[in-house]
Amino acid sequence: MKTPICLASLFILAFALLGGNRSCNFPVFPCETDIPALDDDGEIPPLVTIADEPARASFPMDALGITEWDQACNYLYLKVDYSGGCVQHDFTYLASDTFAESFPVQISTWLSHEDHDDACDSVLLEEQVYDLTPIRDLYFEAYGRLDPIVVNLRDADGSIRLTFQYDPQAD
Repeated sequence: MKTPICLASLFILAFALLGGNRSCNFPVFPCETDIPALDDDGEIPPLVTIADEPARASFPMDALGITEWDQACNYLYLKVDYSGGCVQHDFTYLASDTFAESFPVQISTWLSHEDHDDACDSVLLEEQVYDLTPIRDLYFEAYGRLDPIVVNLRDADGSIRLTFQYDPQAD
């Protein structure tokens, strides 16, 4: 009789680690359709940038917060906050060019933020969407198949800010 309790405990732990902090405030789009454009100019979600360690270290990591997130199909939805308001800020979602061997494999990612030395101190909130297909393609190139991948979004100091499981076959 203890087995169901243990399995239930493992399920609850896995949910908390891999999806329990999700927000439900983002729109949900069916995987078989494209995500709507982000703005009136028809801009599409930027791709994850695959970068080796020296290239990744060259990206700025100015302060930001992640207030909400969700992952569906091949897209990561983030709601970020940061200080500024006088100049345009730039964001790039980066992924390592290697996987950590585990089951399932893991990949480290970072959200680069360039504030361009913005001296203003308004708190800005912005929704962002990133296309995760470069991670899927990197995995397929390395392993010849598609399996779930644990994605660790790290802070500049290397600590893990957010973890989720990305299943590239779900689309």
